Amino acid sequence: MNDSKPAPKPRRPRRRRALWVICFIVGTPAGYFFYHHWQAGRDLAAAIAELDRSDPGWRLADIEAARRKMPNEKNSAQIVLAARRALPRVWQKVDFYTELDLAPPCARSRGRRGTCARGCEQSPERSIWREN
Repeated sequence: MNDSKPAPKPRRPRRRRALWVICFIVGTPAGYFFYHHWQAGRDLAAAIAELDRSDPGWRLADIEAARRKMPNEKNSAQIVLAARRALPRVWQKVDFYTELDLAPPCARSRGRRGTCARGCEQSPERSIWREN
């Protein structure tokens, strides 16, 4: 008598099918992303080549090289840089929002005493624009 059992079916087809499904689920968006990234790179290169042909001086280095040089005595940037160097390192340690909350609603002038449209008296001590 032959008591042989039938051979069990291998599970490889099920695993292989699951692997293909996972590859499809992950691969489709990844392929879509990479294709569009590649296509955008090609479009950008074509646009840059077209600009180089139609307008040779469009790049920033070319624009700055063609720009007129300003003499230092007429250059206001020198004054701004000197003013920046003259400022103290720590400048106005006042919390602006706290000062704004303490000021009356009509404190807009720079140290002038007066009345606002509401009729409240404004003093230079309570002005948010007081000079320190």
